[in-house]
Amino acid sequence: MYTLLKKEKTNNTMRLLLIICILLGVCVLILQVNADQWKTLKKDEQPSLDVTTSQSNENDSSNLLLNEIRRIIFNYKSSAPKMLGPDLAWTLIDADLPRTVNWTKRGAVSIVKSQGKCDSSYAFAAAGALEGLYFKYNNYTLLPLSVQNLVDCSIDFHNHGCNGGTIEKALEYAAANHGIDPESEYSYDGSSNTCRMKRSALVLVNMGYTSLMNGDESALKRVVATQPVAARIRVCFYDFMFYEDGIYSDSCPDEKRITVSVLITGYGRCKKQNYWLIKNSWGTEWGIKGYMKLARDRGNQCGIASAAFYPTLLLTKNAYNKLPALT
Repeated sequence: MYTLLKKEKTNNTMRLLLIICILLGVCVLILQVNADQWKTLKKDEQPSLDVTTSQSNENDSSNLLLNEIRRIIFNYKSSAPKMLGPDLAWTLIDADLPRTVNWTKRGAVSIVKSQGKCDSSYAFAAAGALEGLYFKYNNYTLLPLSVQNLVDCSIDFHNHGCNGGTIEKALEYAAANHGIDPESEYSYDGSSNTCRMKRSALVLVNMGYTSLMNGDESALKRVVATQPVAARIRVCFYDFMFYEDGIYSDSCPDEKRITVSVLITGYGRCKKQNYWLIKNSWGTEWGIKGYMKLARDRGNQCGIASAAFYPTLLLTKNAYNKLPALT
């Protein structure tokens, strides 16, 4: 009897030791899997991003370790749809990025237009970013979207029609409205009018947006590599107005600056200088047929990375996996 009890005690001890070894092994595996991931998160300071979407995102940095633990120990699979959007660009590292990007040449950007006397650059920039998103998720087809829809209808979101507004409020309107109309349904006339949006014509009905406001040009580059980005910049009035060519930079005092909303359509390098390629809404007579090369990696020139915004499409994992590869 004593021998049987002693054997049973020995077996229980061995089981306990085996369980402890398994748990220690799992902990080591978790640390190895997440070491590089946590270093990347620390480096990029992701919490500084202001993510404005109406739905939670399971890829949020605060949930990464928890999800990894669930996956390894329990083979965990969430029953909730996996939302893909704001943090897709953060899966890229600088070494993976192309040396130059030009979304205009790739066909994701509509033609340059003139806003006229209407202070609507915010609406042009927001519409351009939305066009880029549509292009990305609709077989790389360009669909010009309605700037006038944003001018007339985002007033309820504290924009002011032809008296000015902000990109983020225009995108907030588009998200809350479940999209905007195409240009063909709601053309631009350069004035403030009563909202006449056609709900039956809406596109991008399931979207949100993300803002990048920490001045990090490397972070902005990662996003621009995946889609056009709208940005609000502060420029020297006369230098910007009479810009014709070359890589622009300025250093005037703040009281001589104006705020302009533009669309960042790419980046590149010329004569050993890095630049952002931006699209304005002052017509083709301004700048390089409506575009400007703005100095990049020069101390966040004109605040280019301090108020940047890009729309995101909220997709389930199944819908995302069906998308064609971006080449």
